[in-house]
Amino acid sequence: LHDALPIYMRGLGLLWAVEFVADKSSKEPYPAEKKFAARVSEYALKRGVLLYPMQGCVDGKRGDHVMIAPPAVLAAEDIRWAVTELAEAIAEAL
Repeated sequence: LHDALPIYMRGLGLLWAVEFVADKSSKEPYPAEKKFAARVSEYALKRGVLLYPMQGCVDGKRGDHVMIAPPAVLAAEDIRWAVTELAEAIAEAL
């Protein structure tokens, strides 16, 4: 997932964050007015995936990411489904 999209992922256990960047090589974030994380979250919700969109992780204004916190009772197929839906939501937001 993260090799093909302009994202960085970090997390532990089932709590993960996906950070979005406008340019992967420079790690330059999207401009705040684009509200990229909110757009990804909106598209993901239409697909049945609930995310927590956040903004300002770089300097208080710029920097978009979403948090993923699925239930602890989760099957591997549910994770695969959610990751696929999230990737499609990111692609749609781009």
